[in-house]
Amino acid sequence: MKQIKIILLILLLLPVLASAQESPAQKWLHSFEGRSGITTVSITSAMFKLLSKISSSDPEYQDIVRFAAKLQDFKIVLIDSDDPKKAPAKAEFNRLLSSAPLSQFEELMSIRESDNHIVFRVMQRNNHIQELIMTISGDDQAIIFIKGDFKLNELTQISDDMNITGMDKIKKLKK
Repeated sequence: MKQIKIILLILLLLPVLASAQESPAQKWLHSFEGRSGITTVSITSAMFKLLSKISSSDPEYQDIVRFAAKLQDFKIVLIDSDDPKKAPAKAEFNRLLSSAPLSQFEELMSIRESDNHIVFRVMQRNNHIQELIMTISGDDQAIIFIKGDFKLNELTQISDDMNITGMDKIKKLKK
């Protein structure tokens, strides 16, 4: 009987333990950290939990908090546009971008805009996005990575409220 309880406990905890592991995309994004001319921002689930404890009567903030509760990781990688070392950073960014582990991702949309190429890719399960990667290459260079369990319409609804570089491109998914 004790063995059955242990097996049941392991089976119940397995999804939690699996979600705590870094995905190949998250490991790949670590390769950008500490590179000259490249800025990385990482917001963890701990920060999202803290956000949910801040009270506000602002309905837009409440929408963001509800969405944030569904997130596990949010990363932004971008080239410092004012950095005098932009050319080497751009080359390094392109090299690292070409090594992205994207075989499990499905491309949602590709946009050619001026001198930029924007691509949205997702990994889904049961019509819920588990991971989203948006890459911008060209004159501007950035990556936005979101890991969680959310629907695309939830992301596009709050993208207007967030003033983060690149989030304005997510609105294009509505079209």
